[in-house]
Amino acid sequence: MARVWFGVETTYRKSLIAKNESALGGALKAKESRLAAATAVNSAE
Repeated sequence: MARVWFGVETTYRKSLIAKNESALGGALKAKESRLAAATAVNSAE
């Protein structure tokens, strides 16, 4: 029983970590695109 629960917990944790990483990756990409947009505006001025 404990082994089954451990397997479920591990799978759940992995999916949680994957979700967090994809959210973090999305935030970083958004930050980069904002930075690129700001740079483009600055160089256009």
